[in-house]
Amino acid sequence: MAISQKQRHDQLNNVAVKQKKIYNGCTITKEEGFKATAANGVTVWLNATEGIRIEQNNIQKFYVDTDGNVNFDGRLFITSNDGNTTMLEAFLNDYGGVLNIYDSSGQANVYLGSEFSGGDNVGGTMVLYEDGFDKKRVEAFIIRDTSSGAINLLDGNNKIRMSVYGLYNDSSNNQSPYLILWDDFGNAATRLNLTEGYINNYRIITSDQLTTILNDLQNDIEDFVYDVMDDHEWNYHGSNE
Repeated sequence: MAISQKQRHDQLNNVAVKQKKIYNGCTITKEEGFKATAANGVTVWLNATEGIRIEQNNIQKFYVDTDGNVNFDGRLFITSNDGNTTMLEAFLNDYGGVLNIYDSSGQANVYLGSEFSGGDNVGGTMVLYEDGFDKKRVEAFIIRDTSSGAINLLDGNNKIRMSVYGLYNDSSNNQSPYLILWDDFGNAATRLNLTEGYINNYRIITSDQLTTILNDLQNDIEDFVYDVMDDHEWNYHGSNE
């Protein structure tokens, strides 16, 4: 039995997607392209002019423009091929952007972030972990007062054992590169800068300082010998007179 033109039109009318008509929260228009709106305030746009955009309560959460640039407000996860292991995580905290990198087993290896405003440190910071956030091994940061980089090296018990400073203010407020070795009790036992140093809290004598000490000692000896000889001459000749 042949289908009439009206029957064919009615069939197409039942299955066709029509402009501006709402289908379970979805509409298609010339102005906005595809638009889906959910009851929780989430709206999704897809068109060839803007790209892809997701908003929640009129706040943009995710946007991909037609050039492939991605902007989002939330967390970015890059996972393993099976999707079960997080390999990289990017998000915002109160201080700025944060990037966590994990190994193939999902163990934390690297943290990259920003220091909080007003603290002792400024700018970016990096922490290296030995397969887990509870196993910190390297800290790299920037000191605000000296505007210079610094590194802390930690042992297997998460204790700082070595610190290296690009510039450090000493007790006389002089700036110099500085190296500190920390003992088991957290004391700065060994310290070294450009002009002086201590090993296990004993001061290091430089060659210039040693030369000065020896010259002073030689002068003291010569003065002593001169005084002894002078006293001897006076006592000997004076007694004969």
